[in-house]
Amino acid sequence: FLGFLGLLSVMLAFINILPIPGLDGGHLFNYLIELIMRRPVPLRYEMLSIRVGFFLLLLVMVIATFNDLLRLLS
Repeated sequence: FLGFLGLLSVMLAFINILPIPGLDGGHLFNYLIELIMRRPVPLRYEMLSIRVGFFLLLLVMVIATFNDLLRLLS
């Protein structure tokens, strides 16, 4: 059980560090862009990227739920 919890924790940390806006990796990606451009990322871009990231995460959750339901019903 503890091994499963450890694996789950590592997988969650890996997903959190992906450069998807809205997650920690997305913030790190914005910081990297700021470092390269030497000026802050425009707020409009930041808000748009967070919306896109939220949509992607929502899409992944819907697909996972759909696959689980298909597997459960078959």
